[in-house]
Amino acid sequence: MVMGHSAIPNVLGRFIYAFHMPLFFISSGITTKYSSLPDFLKKKSKNLLLPFIIYSVIVLALEAFLLHISYEEEFVNWLKMGWLGMALWFVPVLYISLIVCWCINKINRKWIRMLATSSLPIVGVLLNNHSIWLPWNLSTVPYASFFIIIGNWLKPYCGVIDKLAQKWYIYVVLFAITFLISHFWRLDMAWNKCMPIIPLTIGALSGTVLVFCVSKLINYKSSFLTGFFTIIGQETFAILAFSQIIIRYINEYLTMPFYVKYVLLAISLMLIVLIKNVCSKRMKAK
Repeated sequence: MVMGHSAIPNVLGRFIYAFHMPLFFISSGITTKYSSLPDFLKKKSKNLLLPFIIYSVIVLALEAFLLHISYEEEFVNWLKMGWLGMALWFVPVLYISLIVCWCINKINRKWIRMLATSSLPIVGVLLNNHSIWLPWNLSTVPYASFFIIIGNWLKPYCGVIDKLAQKWYIYVVLFAITFLISHFWRLDMAWNKCMPIIPLTIGALSGTVLVFCVSKLINYKSSFLTGFFTIIGQETFAILAFSQIIIRYINEYLTMPFYVKYVLLAISLMLIVLIKNVCSKRMKAK
């Protein structure tokens, strides 16, 4: 996600875009448990909306300072439109999509549940074809909900990934499928650019499974890397919130080789995570 929002070669950017947002939604589907609606809303509001609001206020202030506009103007624009192409657009879309998936999951009749699920990408395509863009990137909700439900379906089969990760040709096949599809078509979920829907969905699934297999391979081969990526994974929200604004500040005020910028970005994110964790511990202590 961080690389996809930075200055990288177009061919690599298209490859990452083929699956990096579907990966988030599918992973959410795999890890989500559907409790009662009040408990579900309470948990998701605490884990998603609360940090989203806190991080949004901080990033809005930093962005207003960078763009030299009033904080009031920046806040009003945000209330009207949301985060547009900034990485935090993902959070409210995920929140609404999870509620949609909760409703579909609670449908008792299987055929109605399947019908509702299959209608989701169709709605996404219709919104795309008619150039209907909703504030806060909510046009993406149907397609995002579809990926979350795919994650729900994949949950019982996660053990298959263990077997796939041990076969070298699986990596070649998955990479080839994802790369070829990304070469001809570009998926951009932030703007609901999901056409043509069938190859883009195939590319999203192949890329996601590829990441799962690579993760399993790392888990088999290196406990150090496993621990390292586990720590990073636990701080995904902070990385998601601040990586783009840090990149914009670096590009605005500093002139240096790209690899130095990435080092500076990593250091900045580590400091932010450290500050966040210290504040969290002190709040819990109180």
